[in-house]
Amino acid sequence: MHITDIGNKENGKIWYRNPGQSPSNGAMVNIIRSTGGHRSKTVRFLHVAFDTTGESFLAGDHHGNIYVFDVAGNRFRLVQKTAQACTALAFNLRRTAEYLVALADYSIKCFDKDTKQLVSWMRGHECAVSSVSVHSSGRYAITTSSDTAQLWDMDTFQRKRKLNVRQSVGIQKVFFLPLSNTILSCFNDDSIFAWESDTMFCKYQLAMPQEGPRLYYRAFAVTRDGRTLAAGGGPTSCTCGTWTASSS
Repeated sequence: MHITDIGNKENGKIWYRNPGQSPSNGAMVNIIRSTGGHRSKTVRFLHVAFDTTGESFLAGDHHGNIYVFDVAGNRFRLVQKTAQACTALAFNLRRTAEYLVALADYSIKCFDKDTKQLVSWMRGHECAVSSVSVHSSGRYAITTSSDTAQLWDMDTFQRKRKLNVRQSVGIQKVFFLPLSNTILSCFNDDSIFAWESDTMFCKYQLAMPQEGPRLYYRAFAVTRDGRTLAAGGGPTSCTCGTWTASSS
């Protein structure tokens, strides 16, 4: 497998020869970033996000550098220096040059990857944002932290709704189901609720196992048709949050 160290370069090739595939796991290239110098260290990449074509992806490192890797064009370039670690990444599906990055100061910023300009600065979370989910239309986005989830209008970058929960029960993840207007909210007590994104009406709750140990859901994946959810975790009562209109 080919290994590429992008170091402190701001652009360049991902590989200089046909990468092929690893016979063991199908991997094409291992991309790392070292600081260089006498005491060189490897800077961790924290989050990645593919665009709608699947031919390029964003990657944010621990130092707050955001790169775009164009796999089809065999190029990478540095598109932003945020000076703080990113905690989540997502492309804006409506305006494909724009992307959302959640930062260590609990804010979310929208940048243009082509012009490198700041498009908007979204605030309202009081702890680190762990995920960003964009509706398939690109009109809305949901940002999730442990104590709240917030629904944003991507045309105005204004917050429309906020998911309020009891302080004793944190939020694991809130995200849009693919190709639908349904929002799935997953809480730390393993309860899962589905909401209508337009009215915020609670459509249904997924049943929790009545026997056996707690599942402690941590990871979620949904099929493209939105019909099947896979939830994984480790070895009390349910809680339901309520979406309220935002004044900001």
